[in-house]
Formats: sequence, structure tokens, C-alpha cells
Amino acid sequence: MMWRLALPPGADRDHEYCNPAAVMDVERISRMRARFLVTCRRGDPLIDRQRQLVKVMEAAGLQVAAQLEEEGFHAMELFDPAAAEVLFATVKEFINA
Repeated sequence: MMWRLALPPGADRDHEYCNPAAVMDVERISRMRARFLVTCRRGDPLIDRQRQLVKVMEAAGLQVAAQLEEEGFHAMELFDPAAAEVLFATVKEFINA
């Protein structure tokens, strides 16, 4: 039901929203010479797709910092101040690296 509610009518799970690795232009992105931060939690319905995205990006030689946590749920940081602080610290560390 979550997929049906989140995707446009007629879209399937290969839509860019839920499968970015399938539509990512790795060559174009690699020219940006950027670093990427990907965070996700086990309770997020998209965690498998985010793991796949990280693998595709790493295989393409992109710099990826991935934090795929075992505990939690989607948007946990909005409801749990301690989780928000951890995310803020992670982003700050990533930016300052």
C-alpha cells in the first residue's frame, strides 16, 4: 500500500523515486567530482534500494559515505531528538571532511 500511495498512478517500483540506481547517469554524476552521503535505517521501506544505489555509486568510482543503520525507521529524526542530533553530527562531519 505504501508504494501505491507514494508513486504516481501507473508507476511501478522501477520509478526513479524508489529505484534511483536504475535511472542514475553515473558518467554525468562522476564529472561533478562530488562526495555523496547516503543515510538510511532498517525500518525504511527503501533501504534495499539505497543499498543498491550505494553499490552502483561505489562501483562507478564515486566517493560515497554510507550510513545504513540497523535500528530505526523512515524519518526517525523528525520524532526522536537524539536521532536528529546523530544525523546532524553525521552531516557536519561529512561536510567538514
